[in-house]
Amino acid sequence: MVIAGTIIGIIIAYVSFMILGGYGVFIMIAILFGMFLSIYLKTKQNHEDLQLIKKHLGIKAEGESIDGQEENHVNLEKLENDDAAMTKLNKKIEEELKKYISKTEDKN
Repeated sequence: MVIAGTIIGIIIAYVSFMILGGYGVFIMIAILFGMFLSIYLKTKQNHEDLQLIKKHLGIKAEGESIDGQEENHVNLEKLENDDAAMTKLNKKIEEELKKYISKTEDKN
């Protein structure tokens, strides 16, 4: 998608230089600003989603600490031995993800 946007931006820049002359530079700057802003916002949203997933799953990177991770690990081991409890947990996680997806779609 970014490559297509870049190609379209180059074509628009060439056409704007041909038609508008010096004003084409300002149009190109505006197009580049829009492209970079779009990429930044998508990257920011992806980062927020990953952080939410990490927090929910209890995953941590080096140097990060997540409260109660050891307790969650012990509870997870207990649940893995009980298939019915695991199925219930999976359904609960799916419902939370559906709620989050619908909430983010409502924002857009």
